[in-house]
Amino acid sequence: MKIARKLGRDAGWLLLQAVYRSTRGVSLRQIERRARALAAVGWRAAPSRRRLMLSNLALVRPDLSPPEREAVARETTRNIFRGLLELFYLCWHPDELSGFVTLQATAAAKAALRENRGIIVATGHFGLFPLLILSPLWGDRPCAAALKAPHDPRVAQFLTDLRNRFDVASIHHRPAYAAAHKIAALLQRQGVVLFAFDLYPGKEESVPVRFFDRSTLMFSAPVRFAARTGAALTPGYVLRRPDRPGYEARLCDPIETPPEAGRRHSPATIRLVQRLADWMAERIRERPDHWWSIHRRWR
Repeated sequence: MKIARKLGRDAGWLLLQAVYRSTRGVSLRQIERRARALAAVGWRAAPSRRRLMLSNLALVRPDLSPPEREAVARETTRNIFRGLLELFYLCWHPDELSGFVTLQATAAAKAALRENRGIIVATGHFGLFPLLILSPLWGDRPCAAALKAPHDPRVAQFLTDLRNRFDVASIHHRPAYAAAHKIAALLQRQGVVLFAFDLYPGKEESVPVRFFDRSTLMFSAPVRFAARTGAALTPGYVLRRPDRPGYEARLCDPIETPPEAGRRHSPATIRLVQRLADWMAERIRERPDHWWSIHRRWR
């Protein structure tokens, strides 16, 4: 089993490198064609992930017929591959970033941006969410992504190096004390920290919520850090532009976090994480083709 796991990681690492190099010296039109080809191969070559996407869609959109769910899942697969290739493309062409993604914020979110305090952007695996933390969107504010490191250290270092190109720090959630110190220090400098709160975090760092009316665990860290540091807790997501290449990053109204929400299992913490879960569920129902539904959340 260990040998098979190592071979699988080696194959995944080589594939990641090949895909990354393939985005150098090509146009966005070529990127889209390659994404469609990769998505077609991935759809056929990964039956377990295909079944998982379809079962997740059946849970979140029971109103869709089986053919409609398959159409959405296929489009989701294309969006995931296209998003990945476009992120790699931007690494080779950083000068195109400012026109490729724009920031739209509500009036309350704009007011928070003008304040001299840190900003926590709470998001999920929806749309091309890594674009939310790219530093050109945030002016002179320091930026960091708080994340779970991939199991393969080569992949973790590769992704860290790519973030560094855009002046985005990578703060891994372990060891917990060191991560908390880095996050708090950056927020005190009026920085921006991105949390994808919808990944399964493990029992030690999570609280129970209802997600699509099913019990699950989600990260409470965005709520707790906002309560402890006074940072603005702002939900955000990214949608593909319908009329031209590129994306639109959207910031919603900040969520007030009382001091008691700084404790992991306080009722206020659970209530606010539940609010984030409901917000994400609403986004997914609106655009299920933008949901990266390849993780086994419910067993």
